[in-house]
Amino acid sequence: AYARLPERRRARVQVVSSGNMFLEAALLLDEYLDVQLVSPKDYAKKLASGGARQDVVIFDGATPNDAPRAHAIYLDPRGPGSPVKVEGEIRSPGFDKIDRKHPIVRWTALDDVNIARGHKLVPQTGDKVVGASAEGPILVTGQRGGFKFVAIGFDPRDSDLPLRVAWPLLLLNSINFFTD
Repeated sequence: AYARLPERRRARVQVVSSGNMFLEAALLLDEYLDVQLVSPKDYAKKLASGGARQDVVIFDGATPNDAPRAHAIYLDPRGPGSPVKVEGEIRSPGFDKIDRKHPIVRWTALDDVNIARGHKLVPQTGDKVVGASAEGPILVTGQRGGFKFVAIGFDPRDSDLPLRVAWPLLLLNSINFFTD
């Protein structure tokens, strides 16, 4: 017996980062990702010049003032361009509550992830809290301007998440959630 699967198209992913080897390494695991790395400064220039269209933009500690015209993953979002309001710092948050049925956390084990510090995310009406600590939401997904987003309320480098199999799964599940 055999099954014929539809051909999968390559997803164009732009990573806006000052450098994050954990993020870059995780994205290398999927051969169907066309990854382009840009610095936050260069991203602003490309946006102003109407650069190439992307399927997904990943913001690593850099949040633009204007939302991208693409699906987006925000790692530790801040400022007025954040898709969710960010409140005070949380010391040693953990994933005390996880919506295990949500596709971005499929096949992940986040229960015992150790996080040094993060920020409480305040979702808007219609947003979905996928993961929360006792102090508040730290993983939120939703939609803004017709595009989906995932916001992670901590810098993964301030945790042991990048050292776990759950890290690339969380990223790749999120990209698949956007592009499927």
